[in-house]
Amino acid sequence: MSKIISAKRRLRTKICEACHKKYVPNKFHPHQKVCSKKACQKARARLFFKKWLKGEPDYYKHRWDGAEWSRKWRKKHPKYYIEYRKKHKKNLRLEIKKYIKKHIEQIKNKNTLNSEKR
Repeated sequence: MSKIISAKRRLRTKICEACHKKYVPNKFHPHQKVCSKKACQKARARLFFKKWLKGEPDYYKHRWDGAEWSRKWRKKHPKYYIEYRKKHKKNLRLEIKKYIKKHIEQIKNKNTLNSEKR
């Protein structure tokens, strides 16, 4: 009896919503809507994102209006960067030293290359 049920389960096919071809859904995901082809999976993801985007109309707002958004944020948090620099003073100093050292080495390398070319 169990063999008959499992055989029926294997034979259950669905039609892919993306490519409209028959496929057997994964046994762990019986509510699967599309087949496992990469193109169909991409189509499913695209459709999901479109549906999600309808519920999140401001998702791209900051992408197009990033400078204005940043300006408003800095106005609301005027002391953020001052406080951040106070808390991370040691890290900033180390980064500045590394930056200077790196650029001095680059300048020295350029000078040695220029003197060799002459």
